[in-house]
Amino acid sequence: MTHNSQRKRPQIRTLCQSPMLTELNGLTSSVDLPECGENDLLFIICRSGSLEFRSGKEYYYLSGREALLIHSCGESPAICFPSEGCDAAFMLIDRREVFFISAQLVFDKLMSGSGTMITLGSDAVEVIEKLETKARGLGREYTKHKCEELILLMCLNAERQKDKDSRACTEEQLTLARQAKQLITADLSKKLTIRQLAEALQVSETKLKLTFARVYGQPVYSYTKELKMKKAASLLTESGKTVLEIAGELGYDNGSKFSEAFRSVFSKSPREYRAEEN
Repeated sequence: MTHNSQRKRPQIRTLCQSPMLTELNGLTSSVDLPECGENDLLFIICRSGSLEFRSGKEYYYLSGREALLIHSCGESPAICFPSEGCDAAFMLIDRREVFFISAQLVFDKLMSGSGTMITLGSDAVEVIEKLETKARGLGREYTKHKCEELILLMCLNAERQKDKDSRACTEEQLTLARQAKQLITADLSKKLTIRQLAEALQVSETKLKLTFARVYGQPVYSYTKELKMKKAASLLTESGKTVLEIAGELGYDNGSKFSEAFRSVFSKSPREYRAEEN
């Protein structure tokens, strides 16, 4: 992860000074976040797009509706936005200002330095929206209670997702996954197999599969299909190409298989999607 001497720095707002999440939308260079004190929890949310986050020697990859709650005392984390459409925000929570027991439990869990990363449920998203839209006007106590509620919901969601680990990875793992992603995105018409990717990157198939899933949160096949369908959705709304032309452009020689894949991601057929979006 490279640092840009001309990096854009957002205005840093702590919870006590401003209840609003600090927006990081549209940034494409790495950004230094505030150094965490021993009582601080750093909360990062990725609403859409994707971002990479580093805390010490641990790296995290977040995509839409994923959040990270981390304690990194003495570290100065860096955050990077690889996607131009990234919609993300962060806030620093002082556990002394959030008195609910869940805050202490989460803090204790994070003392080792590893973070808790979860997929946000609709309940947590609703609390975040209230923090953004209402907290400034309703004051300090409202903000504190909403932060307590958010942390509690993250605890509950983390418990439901306890079969998954925190998805922290090393720089080596992040680099390997990123290289695989670059090969996949270079030409979406190609049908690259795990074996072909592994041979190109000179690693074992097992190592590639495990590393890719750890960084991006899903297997290579699922990630590639979702990527292709998002490209298909863009072509359906922005071009006059037929569904079969788009299917062929994305490596599908069978229209029904393409439609099935599209429906599995968007819950509607390509033609239904085009009719609704245009």
